[in-house]
Amino acid sequence: MQVSTKSPLYLAQMVGAKTSVTVTATSDAELNARATPCVIALSGSGTGVVLSGGTALTATKCSVGSNDTLKAPCGTTITAVSVTYNGAVPSQPCGGIKSPSGAAAKITKKAVSDPLAATSAVTTAASHLADVANLTAPASPSVPTGGDVDFGYSAASTQSQLAADGCSGAYSSLIFCRSRVMVAVPDTEIHSRVPSL
Repeated sequence: MQVSTKSPLYLAQMVGAKTSVTVTATSDAELNARATPCVIALSGSGTGVVLSGGTALTATKCSVGSNDTLKAPCGTTITAVSVTYNGAVPSQPCGGIKSPSGAAAKITKKAVSDPLAATSAVTTAASHLADVANLTAPASPSVPTGGDVDFGYSAASTQSQLAADGCSGAYSSLIFCRSRVMVAVPDTEIHSRVPSL
């Protein structure tokens, strides 16, 4: 929109110059300049959104927001409906922050709020962080001591070896030994496993 008005020039009239000058004011309005952000840097004390190495950040249907600054060095581009920052003025020495049409993007200084902060899943998870911080690690497992058990053909020699290790067992059945369960069957493979506690 453009508004014009004539303003009188009183001093100029005394010397025979123009009696007035036209003063014009122009303003622009834009719809949907604040699209929903899809890339957000929430920390105000971090580095914000910083591109490097020929990176192109393309967000043609949403905005990019930073509570710090944005940096798009030469060779990088940020393409977004709008861009907001709340720190130093964004750095774009080669004009790397653009709108989807290719023109310069609408850049506004404004803080970005966390869109997930009020969701029940996030608040519930955040409320459990103190409980998780107070958890302690379980004690290290202890390794039982004792000699090897040779599952021989004779049940008596196997049982005496088990007894020397503080265990007991019966031939052709489960042999219970502290935290181990062993199965002994003659003339077959022997398997052992740790039982569920």
